[in-house]
Amino acid sequence: MVITRRRVRCVKCGTEFDTEDVTAAPVVRCARFGCGAVFVMREQPPEYGQPETPAFTPSLPPLPPPEPVVQQVKLEFDIGGLKYTKKILFNGSKRFSFGRSDKNDIVIPAATTSSFHGYFYVENQLLYICDAGSKNGLYINGVRIRTDAPLYPGDIIYLGNPNSHAGQAVSIRVMPSGGLGRMETVPINDAAGSRFAAKTITLTGLTGYFAGRTVQIGRNEPPVIIGRDSKVCTLIYPETENQISAQHCSLFFDAAANSFCLKDLGSVNGTYINDGVKLTPNKAFSLVNNTMFYPATRKNLLTVKI
Repeated sequence: MVITRRRVRCVKCGTEFDTEDVTAAPVVRCARFGCGAVFVMREQPPEYGQPETPAFTPSLPPLPPPEPVVQQVKLEFDIGGLKYTKKILFNGSKRFSFGRSDKNDIVIPAATTSSFHGYFYVENQLLYICDAGSKNGLYINGVRIRTDAPLYPGDIIYLGNPNSHAGQAVSIRVMPSGGLGRMETVPINDAAGSRFAAKTITLTGLTGYFAGRTVQIGRNEPPVIIGRDSKVCTLIYPETENQISAQHCSLFFDAAANSFCLKDLGSVNGTYINDGVKLTPNKAFSLVNNTMFYPATRKNLLTVKI
């Protein structure tokens, strides 16, 4: 029996080590602690000090795809006085449809509901609702919406005008469920629907260049644009604040949504709300009382009072 001292490389972790190999049974176990891979070497050993190439490379199974983030929302349904609670698990980008047809994800058998009434979906950790062209429309806290709108705990969604369908009204209440972090942390106004009723909002700088400065924005006033462009912007950052884009973001009243909104204007470094959720560029975000946001970095923190 011939024993040869050899230099080998592990096929699993790549560690090089010396081993004594019996040529009649050229099987080697990796010497690295925690690896323990076993592999077969060639019959003819190379000269000492030369790396060993294994006779075969074991095929490793492919890595499983990453698990999608699952977020939970709890909704309370009231269909003509019949109440029940339903939990929805949002997996990836799936939209949950609701309506009278049994082809919907959520079937609502009510006369005031269209066959395909609307959708729920999650974007940037926010719960949204949109109308799918229903006959009687969607109302949040008694106010009709015509564009995609974010939802918060305590909001009540009506499928149809609640004042025109007495006894037949279908309502959905968004309940605090711990599923979406943003839903737990956004302050809820004292009066239902007050985020739609406000005639003015007050923008206040908390940190950074505009700390302590206050600006009021009315429904009929032009948008307040934040950025470095002195010809266009209302709140103008100096040129030294190069993380702020020329026209970074804007605040304005959206008549279609009947709400004051914040929009990122395609900035380089983004606009963020509350706990670091990045806004989708050029998509209006409906503001609520005490919403905090910042362009680019937290050192530029501002807050909105409604």
